[in-house]
Amino acid sequence: MDESGAGSATAMPSNDHLPNLVKYALGLPLSPPGNGGRLASSIQLDGSADYLTFTYVHPDPAPSDISYAVESTPDLGVTPWSTASVVPVGSTVNGGLRTVVVRLATPSDSGKQFMRLKVSRP
Repeated sequence: MDESGAGSATAMPSNDHLPNLVKYALGLPLSPPGNGGRLASSIQLDGSADYLTFTYVHPDPAPSDISYAVESTPDLGVTPWSTASVVPVGSTVNGGLRTVVVRLATPSDSGKQFMRLKVSRP
């Protein structure tokens, strides 16, 4: 990946709020705009409680220079993002793509929660 200008890891030439590094990690072309359906969040019922759930899809095998982590926070800007309250739900491979599903450890009725996919190069 070109590390300058529109080719840098943090550039967003499609103006879709997805940096080039995220598109690379998800196996998406830099254009057209959008996540191609590879990022989603929802509320899922587990037992008698609803949980905030996050799903992401990436190539399998994943790029060897990429690491993935789903993080959460109860507020934006006050409490640091953390992986501590995120639990795995499933991971499946189909057609060269891995679908990873995670959820919060506490039910969604316990207050506001936010989740994000953090993509980095180790």
